[in-house]
Amino acid sequence: GKFDRTLSKYSLRKNRTSLVTGKSLKTSAFYAPSPRTRTGASLDLVHNKNERQVSQNGLNLARYVQVNAAHGASRRLMLDALGTVSLFSFRYQDPVSDRDNLTTYFNLGSGYAVSARCSTQVHFSRNRSHAIAINPSQSGNNNVQTTYKMYAGLLLQASPSLKISQNYVLNAVYQIYDGASAERRNVLSRIRRIDTMVQDALFPFASLRLVHNFLFRDSGVYSRPQGGQDREYTVASEIYQQNLGLAVFI
Repeated sequence: GKFDRTLSKYSLRKNRTSLVTGKSLKTSAFYAPSPRTRTGASLDLVHNKNERQVSQNGLNLARYVQVNAAHGASRRLMLDALGTVSLFSFRYQDPVSDRDNLTTYFNLGSGYAVSARCSTQVHFSRNRSHAIAINPSQSGNNNVQTTYKMYAGLLLQASPSLKISQNYVLNAVYQIYDGASAERRNVLSRIRRIDTMVQDALFPFASLRLVHNFLFRDSGVYSRPQGGQDREYTVASEIYQQNLGLAVFI
C-alpha cells in the first residue's frame, strides 16, 4: 500500500493550484502447479481526493482486477487466457458531473508449432466499455462501446535465408447509446487487414524485404428501423487500401 499527499501551488497561475491526497493498494498472486501450467491474479485499488482546484474537486476512485493463465497442452500447442475488469468512479463536489467508466476485457488464444520451421497463433478478444454519467441531466451521452477482434499469424522459415510471415486481423467496433432517443447515433465500424512480409538474403552482404498490406474499412449507422426489433447496419463509407513496399539492405 501507499499513501501520498501532493500540493501544487502557483503564484501567478492560481487556477492550476491543487492538493491531491491519495492512497493505493496493490496485491498479486502467482501459481504454477507444473512447468506447463501457470496462472496469476492481481488487484489494484486507488483513492485520490482532489482539493483547492478551480473545478472538479472531489474523489477519483479506481478498481482494477486482472486474471491470466497459460497451459502447454503439448510440446506444440500452447493455450493462454487473460481477463480484466476495471471501474473508474469520479465523485465531485458538484454531483452533476459524477460519472463512472466500467471496462471489461478478455483475450483467448493459442499458439501451435506445426514444425520447427512453421508456427501459427490465433487470438480472439472482446473489450467492452460503458461510460455512465450518473446525473439524469447529463446521461444523454451514456453509451457502451464494444470491440471484437480476431488475430491470426503465420510464420514460415521456408529456407535458412527465406522467411515468410502473414498476419490477419478482423475488427468490429460497436457504439450503442443507452437512451432509445439516441438510436440513430449508434454506429458500427469494421476492419479487415492482411499484412504479408517476405524476407530473403540474396547474398551474404545483402537482403531483400517485400511487404504487402491490404486494408478494408467500412463504417455506418447501426440502428433499429422504425417499428423494427433487430438493428440493421447501413454502410456510410468504405475504404480499400493496398500498399506494396520493397527494401534492400546492404
